[in-house]
Amino acid sequence: MNSKIVKNPEFVFREDRNEAIVSRFSEADDGNDQVYFINNTGRAIWEMCDGNNTLNDIVQKFAIHFPKVAVDELRIDISTYINDMIEKRVLLTYEK
Repeated sequence: MNSKIVKNPEFVFREDRNEAIVSRFSEADDGNDQVYFINNTGRAIWEMCDGNNTLNDIVQKFAIHFPKVAVDELRIDISTYINDMIEKRVLLTYEK
């Protein structure tokens, strides 16, 4: 994936105690609210999705912090997470 990854501006990030939450609340009372609890890894990925990083950039940054984990394993895990968040429209991609 060479596309840049960015947070969907419709979602809000909140931290409460030891939890991180990404949420979007529908203006209409239509049951389309979305709330996701994210762990520390998800939080780190969320912070890197600033429109300046691609999947490869994020994987490389994780590889620096976790040198004992194989890069291929990081790529699979991070790609799976990001793709899941893209499907839910929490994250967006664009060509820069």
